[in-house]
Amino acid sequence: MRLFSVTGSTIATSLLWVAYSIPAIIIGPIASASVDMLDRRKVLIISNLLQAITIFMFIFVYDMNIFLLYGVVFAYSLINQFYVPAELSSLPHLVEKKVYPQANSLFFITQQSMLILGFGIL
Repeated sequence: MRLFSVTGSTIATSLLWVAYSIPAIIIGPIASASVDMLDRRKVLIISNLLQAITIFMFIFVYDMNIFLLYGVVFAYSLINQFYVPAELSSLPHLVEKKVYPQANSLFFITQQSMLILGFGIL
């Protein structure tokens, strides 16, 4: 909503979704497969740290140009392609086998709900 209020353009707002989707299309399958070969804990730590740095750096450039938001969203999504599979693969270690379907459902519902809510606030 903030992006639309600043730009007044629905296309600019739609491009934010595109900036988030491109890494999922390009690197998503590769990242998911590579997470299976790496230490899940290290991937979670590194990706969380990189996402925090990405958002922290945006604080300093936010007033320069609103369109830098596209780069931040792209970078965050790129890192997120490693984070989500590593997080999801930790579910079997956290819940019993009989509740896997409920745990997976809850994971994806909360993830997608917050994604939609987050983009709605922007």
